[in-house]
Amino acid sequence: MLWQRAEYQDSYSPTRDILANPPVFEVAPYASQIVRVGLNTARPSATESSYRVFLTEVATEQPQQQLQVVLSIGIPVFISPAAGEVYRLDWQATAISSGMVELTVQNTGNSHIQLEQLQFYSSQSATYQSVDSIDYRSHQRIFPQESQRWHIALNSGNTELTIRYSSAQLNGEHTLPIQGR
Repeated sequence: MLWQRAEYQDSYSPTRDILANPPVFEVAPYASQIVRVGLNTARPSATESSYRVFLTEVATEQPQQQLQVVLSIGIPVFISPAAGEVYRLDWQATAISSGMVELTVQNTGNSHIQLEQLQFYSSQSATYQSVDSIDYRSHQRIFPQESQRWHIALNSGNTELTIRYSSAQLNGEHTLPIQGR
């Protein structure tokens, strides 16, 4: 499936860009199966292409009164851009109320970045604090040209915010002025 994002939601559409071989197989208990995944087209792209290959177990007939769990796994597949990967994040902090700051990041590179940790530091705290909110998921992928937002409780006396982030592709620390303060 072609994997795209719009309004922070994943969307999948059928594609023939990716091939899996064998497409159908049976695995005996305690056995293994190698599945080869390849690109069907050799089209160069300016930005990374994202796909998910879904492996789905087919239900077998079971006696009544027995619970059956059917497994489905979506494996991410990323095709690098023709010119190579460029990783770049642009950060911004904006006051949205006297006690709340919106932290925004825009991926202006051509490849996804997978954030593993996000922390912030302000003059009201003596140490870095994790960004713990319902909007932040560990190992969050930010696709090219996609943005992500987090709300951070921060008293109105702070005029700047220092953030520290790490990912498999990029690490950084930035001090941002808080716009609107």
